[in-house]
Amino acid sequence: MMRITILFGGTNTERLVSVASAQALHEALPEADLWFWDVSDTVHEVRSQALRSHARPFEDPFKPGTRGIGLEQALDQAKAEQRLLVLALHGGRAENGELQVMCEMLGIPFTGSVLSIRLRTSPPFATPPKPRSM
Repeated sequence: MMRITILFGGTNTERLVSVASAQALHEALPEADLWFWDVSDTVHEVRSQALRSHARPFEDPFKPGTRGIGLEQALDQAKAEQRLLVLALHGGRAENGELQVMCEMLGIPFTGSVLSIRLRTSPPFATPPKPRSM
């Protein structure tokens, strides 16, 4: 059975918004594991209570309070443990498609549109030709 994991945070300033998104997602998916991607590019397992009790996500940075592992190591773990990553991420490497490409390459299922990621990360060689004048 696939383990659901909410991945939130990120390495840019929009990680504050991501914490609020994770709080809302965790209300809908209380059985999901929680992983926080810290600005130091490490991923931390987070207890439900720590996320729920973070009262001011838009003003105060979230502090996971646990020791983290590198992003690549966390993705390897996600693959080995057959996790579905529910992405509660905003901006930066999470929004430009970099993280999603890494997940795709490793075969890790994640939420979001694969097509939109491919369009954002592909070269613009597929532009239709201009019509010729006769």
